[in-house]
Amino acid sequence: MTRNKIYQFYAVLDDYEPKIWRRFEIDGKKTIAELSYVIMIMFEMQASHLFSLKQNYRLYMRQQLEESFPKELVTQTMADTYIKDVRFEFPYDEVYLKEDEMLIVPNTMNLQQSTANTGVTFSFMYDYGDGWEISLILEEVREEEISLSLLPRVTGGEGYGIVEDVGGVGGLAHLVEVLDNQSHEEYADFTSWLDSTTLDLSSFDMLDCNFRLKKLLRVYRDCYEYHYEPTKASLKLLNRAYLGKGARGY
Repeated sequence: MTRNKIYQFYAVLDDYEPKIWRRFEIDGKKTIAELSYVIMIMFEMQASHLFSLKQNYRLYMRQQLEESFPKELVTQTMADTYIKDVRFEFPYDEVYLKEDEMLIVPNTMNLQQSTANTGVTFSFMYDYGDGWEISLILEEVREEEISLSLLPRVTGGEGYGIVEDVGGVGGLAHLVEVLDNQSHEEYADFTSWLDSTTLDLSSFDMLDCNFRLKKLLRVYRDCYEYHYEPTKASLKLLNRAYLGKGARGY
């Protein structure tokens, strides 16, 4: 069996308690776009909004330099260099870059080409209106004899994920409050909007998540890279018709 490079990440939803997090493994030959689709699937993002992924290379270089040089010298060095963070994003619309960022289209580079340095962090952004942000850290890179049919895979996690169009982390926290109280004045409206009275936002089904990672990567790639509309079969899969879920998949 061929030896492959396996990348292990820890990912967590920013600014939300209790933590919603995932630990997962992915083949190093997967593109940055495919890494992004994995994040979306794991955190219940249904490919209905734009996204970007930033590799925080300047922060990593600063941390490495500070291990060997005085902080004042590092600050000056970073100010005088051309080291930039890398922003991976499909330029569907005009992309606004900061001075310390460079743009790369995410399906033109794979993980192995991007980095092999453990400790590198990434910032994933989805739905610029609701403003969901996921922080990632690369925990381990290893070579292993493994069938790539097993990857990507989640190895741990807590919390359901996001709910589309709920209004970001503040809206998600309010939704939890409402669903936990059937006498709440907004309970009927929210359950009607969700098409569900059984959504448990504290739960994480790792078996189902791994099933979806194997089945949905192609659907997300078709959506973002080829602009294909999901087929009826894909929509049923996306909305968990196989589990008898409602129209929105909850």
